[in-house]
Amino acid sequence: MFFAIDVESYEMDHSYVTEVGWSMFNSAENVFQDKHYIIQENVTLRNGRYVADNKDRFIFGKSICTTLRNTVRSLMADWESGYPTILIGHDVENDVNYLKTIGAHIKPVDVFDTTDLYMAITSSQNKRKLSKILTEFGIDFHFLHNAGNDAHYTMEAFLAMAR
Repeated sequence: MFFAIDVESYEMDHSYVTEVGWSMFNSAENVFQDKHYIIQENVTLRNGRYVADNKDRFIFGKSICTTLRNTVRSLMADWESGYPTILIGHDVENDVNYLKTIGAHIKPVDVFDTTDLYMAITSSQNKRKLSKILTEFGIDFHFLHNAGNDAHYTMEAFLAMAR
């Protein structure tokens, strides 16, 4: 089981988590399952000055607006249902740090960061934004900076690079 994660925060104060999204890919069955949670306590905090505000534009299912506590419970239930699980992320260290601050303590079997993987397979010295990686691999994408979409597209980027 591959598990991609993305956390969005309020651009004016990154201590406020506004969204959590994850994408689970079962390689044995070639099936994606995507989730997008909007944090109820911070629902009125909107981005748009420095990063796009796409909180309301999840395209891989239905967003769930609930408390941070319920979000963490759902995340942990999905994480534990797929164990052993490999964690995928784009600049994944940031997301892991956010998860720790909100009380989600995951223990992956292995971790793959799409920024590092991209640099390794292209011999690039520079990190690339997710949008650039998706474009280079011919993956059509919409509404980045939505945690659910970003998690799904991070998974797609990982799978394309792994192939």
